[in-house]
Amino acid sequence: MKRSFVLLLTFLLNSLLGEQTFTLEEAIERALTCNRSLIISANNIENALLGIGISETEFDYKLAPILKTGYGEGKVEGKGYKYGGGVDFSKKFFQGTSINVKPQAYSTNGQWCTDVNARLTVPVLRGFGADVNLSRFRSSEFTYRSAVRQHSLNQVRIILQTIQSVYEVIKQEENLHISAESFERLVGFRDSAEVKERIGLADQTDVLRAEIEMKAAEVSLVAAEEKYREAKDNLKLVLAYPMDEDIAVEAPLEYHENDFHLDEAIEVSLNRRLEIKQAIDKYCESKRLSRIAKKQLWPDLNLVLNYVNSECDESFTTSVVKCCQGTTWGVGVTSNGNLDYNANRLMYEQSQISVINSQRTIDQTRDDVINEVKRQAIAMDKARQSIELRREQIEKAQEKLELSQVKFNHGLINNFDVIDPEKTIRNSEKDLLAAIVDHIIAEYRLLAAMGLMVGDDCLE
Repeated sequence: MKRSFVLLLTFLLNSLLGEQTFTLEEAIERALTCNRSLIISANNIENALLGIGISETEFDYKLAPILKTGYGEGKVEGKGYKYGGGVDFSKKFFQGTSINVKPQAYSTNGQWCTDVNARLTVPVLRGFGADVNLSRFRSSEFTYRSAVRQHSLNQVRIILQTIQSVYEVIKQEENLHISAESFERLVGFRDSAEVKERIGLADQTDVLRAEIEMKAAEVSLVAAEEKYREAKDNLKLVLAYPMDEDIAVEAPLEYHENDFHLDEAIEVSLNRRLEIKQAIDKYCESKRLSRIAKKQLWPDLNLVLNYVNSECDESFTTSVVKCCQGTTWGVGVTSNGNLDYNANRLMYEQSQISVINSQRTIDQTRDDVINEVKRQAIAMDKARQSIELRREQIEKAQEKLELSQVKFNHGLINNFDVIDPEKTIRNSEKDLLAAIVDHIIAEYRLLAAMGLMVGDDCLE
């Protein structure tokens, strides 16, 4: 009786302190907004988007200043201070062609000198083509797509985790009520046994048996309180809710028995699951990287066109004019001299293995999806059968309890014959609630397994 009073007092204090009550929809909305892991995965999307921007800068127009100042001595330029500047302009194109123009002017020993250095570089074999030069950009795009899909998968995971946590709180709260009621009834049995002992209708054994059952119920009540507290703490973690504040939830304990065709569910899941789309995208990315690795087997040759000229004059304008009228130019072929063919060949073979593994990953992912849909369908069917069984068990135990109470009141049986069906009812009520919750969660997990918890925009 004392523990039940403490439990009631706890509920009243929570109400006075203003605990916040979340519906299932409100809990999901808060989790999607405040859950820390989702915030991290959203930041990963932003980070991947920045990576795309960084890779695009490779093809930007680049302009850098050139500054010269100092003191020197030489046969050509003479002795004295030297100062001047210029600009370094460069641009790379998607096909690999790059241009670099570097005009500069400086003053030394009373003269103005003007230099112009221009270079056009065209890759001939290894470095030619948009597929090679845009490889970094394509990889950044793949990273971005992967981050978006992973964020969507994390959202589904958090939604399921929130639903499970909410219903776990509801289940443990109801178990707490059942345990409290069971404890109250066993206290009544104990008191009734003591009264019957005083008038000779029961003996000390009946009283001791009632006290033992009452203590066992009290232990179960303490355990139920602890599980209820743990369930609320777990929900707070999912919702990123302050751990020092109390929380309550509301959600319908309703399940649906709609029949569905397993083959249709599997077909839908194969068309909508993001894991499959990610595996296919990974396969395409592996093939692209393999093509790049194959091209690395070719020699690194570049066709280079150079224009270089330098003129000096006492007049700055004259030095510029002379420099622009110069005709110093050249054409040639260059190479970086890297002839490590074996290393490139091994890397190409590695890329081919990655392609094969990516193809197998697609097949494995499809099988995993099919297995998950079947598993959730079985879980729903198992929970439905358990619900029917527990309801029948409660109905039979209720009939037995009513009959036992009549016999006990007339002194025909002892209190143990009343306590036994009472325990059966309470345990069956807990099992029934657990089966209903399992069915509800299995429904949501089946929706997730079919890919119906992600928007159509995520499938593009």
